[in-house]
Amino acid sequence: AWEKAVRWYEKAYSLRAPRDDVRALSQIRQKESLALWRGGDYARSRRLLEEALSLAESAGDEESVTDCLNRLGGIVWDLGETEEAEALFAKSLRMAERRGDAFGEENAAMNLAVVEGELGKFPEAERYFERALALARKEGSRERIARCLNNLGALAQQTGDSALARERYAQSLKIKKQIGDRAGEAATVSNLGIMDEREGNYSRALARYHRALALETAGHDKMGAAGSLVNLGSLSWRLNDGPRAERFYLRALELWEKAPSMRDVADTLGSLGVLYQKRGDEKKAAEVFRRALEIARKTKSPYTLARALQNFSAFLFRRGEIQKAVLYIKEAVALEEKTHDPDGLSASYLSMAEIHLARKEYPEALAYGKKSLELGERLHAPARVGEAHEFLARVLADRKRPAESARHYRAAVEAVENVRSQAKGDEKIGVDIVLHALSAPMRQIADNCGIDGSVVADEVAQEPETTGYDANRGEYTDMFKAGIIDPTKVVKTALTNAASIAGLMLTTEALVTSLDEKDEDKRGVEGSVR
Repeated sequence: AWEKAVRWYEKAYSLRAPRDDVRALSQIRQKESLALWRGGDYARSRRLLEEALSLAESAGDEESVTDCLNRLGGIVWDLGETEEAEALFAKSLRMAERRGDAFGEENAAMNLAVVEGELGKFPEAERYFERALALARKEGSRERIARCLNNLGALAQQTGDSALARERYAQSLKIKKQIGDRAGEAATVSNLGIMDEREGNYSRALARYHRALALETAGHDKMGAAGSLVNLGSLSWRLNDGPRAERFYLRALELWEKAPSMRDVADTLGSLGVLYQKRGDEKKAAEVFRRALEIARKTKSPYTLARALQNFSAFLFRRGEIQKAVLYIKEAVALEEKTHDPDGLSASYLSMAEIHLARKEYPEALAYGKKSLELGERLHAPARVGEAHEFLARVLADRKRPAESARHYRAAVEAVENVRSQAKGDEKIGVDIVLHALSAPMRQIADNCGIDGSVVADEVAQEPETTGYDANRGEYTDMFKAGIIDPTKVVKTALTNAASIAGLMLTTEALVTSLDEKDEDKRGVEGSVR
């Protein structure tokens, strides 16, 4: 109940003011500012904290000055003023170190590490995180140890070291559950969900995001809840549920804009723009992308800006404005290379490859496609690997190199098989259904010719890469030489649409069907929902 807390702090301040106790007044303002920050009113929180800092400095209270600098850096950071936040945290760290204040030093080191990571200064970030962890262990604070481990996990995830990231997250989560830290538990669960989604384990990611949202809602954590809603929106979009994704994004934007975290507003607008673009609403998409880019430039965060540039470039490319698209994606690549962002680079390299392919610049298209593939493999991200292989297959098919093209298509299927090997339970069943569906056309064609389709599918799987079944002649042959080739886009569109309908059926509580009054046998279909 943050507003009630603020009213009580105001009353305490008015009672204390006549005594001219500057130190006490500064502490009250700090507490009031913290309540406003937790309630999402960043502008008022910043004003009160600046007032508290001025009071602490006039009272010569260095401990309060250190705390104010740390908290003010956090607010400035959430408002997207990265460089100012870095300066405030560095000043706080120097003061805490000079005073021998271990707690203040740890907080400042932790915050400074987060900022350095956002600016792409990974060695500095790791050094500050390790410094904070050593101080927390020395003090014996389990809550702070868990927070340091979580942030070290996030840094490892950011730099592509998945194994180390999971190890750090597991250590952090164990401590947070033991001490009942719901907000901290939600943050770590969300991070694990992001890793699961990147690695193709969507059902586990979905469960983690819902768990995090429940913890944040129970704890009245608006910022955390907004982050989980964005994660749910992204995953819903990945699963072809556009309407649900839009609802999640709009709910998140409402929370972000009440508590203006500019980086998060820009990212959410970018996701919303992609959704509108796919839906065909180009006017709304253009408006949202431009707004996201404008906000991203103000934040001075290279990650946020790179994502906004990447989204806008893709939008312009699809509209045929290739020259503008090239300018934006080159700017994004430069930022991602500077900050060593492997996930962002993998996506941007693939965008560059698509642009070169559209211009018939095949060597450049292949070079960027291979770069994207290498990064996807380094990140252990099956989705990225599959996209890169599929792209390379298209390029090689255009260049009349069927054997190499088929090899990349097989590799794309292997990426799906890799997802299957990591999947468990219902998710594994889902992957099996998709793999079975991929061979269904071949089996059906064989069945139509009076031949066992399963036998044909099994035989083709064991033949060389370009071999298939020529139903007209009743023989196995090189499909490229025989000219029996499916257009990739047709097959891909059919599969995407089928997955979209299947996802809609699975996530809808009821389906409406028409009853066939003339055929009594069809009226009582087992398992049907009316």
